[in-house]
Amino acid sequence: MSIITKLKNKIILHRALRNDETKRQYLRSLGCKVGDKTRFLGMISVGSEPYLVEIGEDCVFSGKVHFHTHDGGVKVLNSAGFFNGQRMDKVARIKIGNNCFVGNDVRIMMGVKIGSNCIVGAGSIVTHSVPDGCVVAGVPAKIICTIEEYYKKNLERGVFFPTPQMPKQKKKEYLINNVPTLE
Repeated sequence: MSIITKLKNKIILHRALRNDETKRQYLRSLGCKVGDKTRFLGMISVGSEPYLVEIGEDCVFSGKVHFHTHDGGVKVLNSAGFFNGQRMDKVARIKIGNNCFVGNDVRIMMGVKIGSNCIVGAGSIVTHSVPDGCVVAGVPAKIICTIEEYYKKNLERGVFFPTPQMPKQKKKEYLINNVPTLE
């Protein structure tokens, strides 16, 4: 690949990552299924098989989210236990339901289905499927609580604020005036 082609590709990628709509279009052009109103707050890596990734409606992805649709390859053993020389790829689909939040620096491994209305905590590695309405976190990710328990706990702690659609300056002013100081 020539240096001009590489530069052209970088420019196309940079333009594609300007806003949520162009990010969705870019991922769709790679073969991903991406639902409307899904937002990407940072980079997302769909690996070498982007056409095996399906993302639902109205999801939010923080920065550096990685989808791993493959897990290497292997030479297959024959019935006598010897390699017959044929190399096989180990691949599987990944599916994310609707209305999910995926935190920063999360890795979602092959064959994982994350149900609708789920939260994946930052830094998690999701190795197993997650049912609808769960909060998961950790390495490997484990169920922490239900989405209802998460909502109730954080409502009681007083850490929910109606700021997602506010312009940045208005949000800053609102949070400075409404988030309690720590004692």
